[in-house]
Amino acid sequence: MELIPDSIDFKQYLLESEGTEKVVPASNFIDEVIDRIYGEVANNSPVTPWPRVGDNFQMRPGEVTLWLGINGHGKTLITSHVGLHLLVQNIKVCIASFEMKGAATMARMVKQSAGTGNPSVDYIRRFHNWTDDLLWVYDQQGICDPETLRGVMMYARDSLGVQHFFVDSMMKVVKGDDDYNGQKNFVNEVCSIAQDTGMHVHLIAHVRKKDDELSMPNKFDAKGSSSVTDLVDNVAIVWRNRIKEKKLADNKMKPEEFEETKKLPDAVLAWVKQRHYDWEGKVALWLAPGANSFRDTYAAKNYSWDPPSFKRKATLVIKDVPIEGEDDVELGSE
Repeated sequence: MELIPDSIDFKQYLLESEGTEKVVPASNFIDEVIDRIYGEVANNSPVTPWPRVGDNFQMRPGEVTLWLGINGHGKTLITSHVGLHLLVQNIKVCIASFEMKGAATMARMVKQSAGTGNPSVDYIRRFHNWTDDLLWVYDQQGICDPETLRGVMMYARDSLGVQHFFVDSMMKVVKGDDDYNGQKNFVNEVCSIAQDTGMHVHLIAHVRKKDDELSMPNKFDAKGSSSVTDLVDNVAIVWRNRIKEKKLADNKMKPEEFEETKKLPDAVLAWVKQRHYDWEGKVALWLAPGANSFRDTYAAKNYSWDPPSFKRKATLVIKDVPIEGEDDVELGSE
């Protein structure tokens, strides 16, 4: 028998071993690079519900998307619709909403699916039955400990096969807007979970209070640490057109001006960062009355989905009226 001498620095040995295992020949990535440029990751990752966005933004595995916006501007509406559209693409989703009860989350989503504020009881039952083995809700309101949430995320991925996880919102997980280290550590750990497991994580966060809500915020307006937007892969900003709302509320327009104002977009969704894709841009959105969802053309009909009896054979039907895309979004003036 030989004794292992106490003089060995075991911690240093461990660190050296971990480092050397991760140094690999660049050619090891051939297949993954081809896939990212030409294969499934490049061309068949999930997309949003809006045809005008198309495949310019795809929710690729292993990434983190930050959804930013002013309080009350529709971040939860937007991300709920995105989550629904993921389900329609037969992708497993888990929603951790610390600001809404599970029943409220589902009521909103079933309206979005039906395209009406008054879906029938039969539709509600069919919709919920269809979500079995596709959608889970972490029904916890109020503050959630970061470590607990990370455990929920790992459970959802490992035990349920969840591919997309929504956190609404980050302020309920990290206490205090000035806890910069806490925010940085939490987002760092979420990014690690996404990278290690292939799960796509959606983080909803607020922006700092501005003098008014008439101008669209940018990624530098995110509450708290700037490292949050630096660490994530994608940043999207949700902004409600308060200019339009203010003009309509004032009711001081001539009939023809009133009709033109109604056609202005109700919201704008802007992608201001995509780490792994070149496109950045924005789309105008119009609120579907009663349906809790947005359309990407003024003339488009509401998003409509009829839950099938066998979801594995599901096909998507979007009732839409295509129009020519525009780079500039006309919002109106005060």
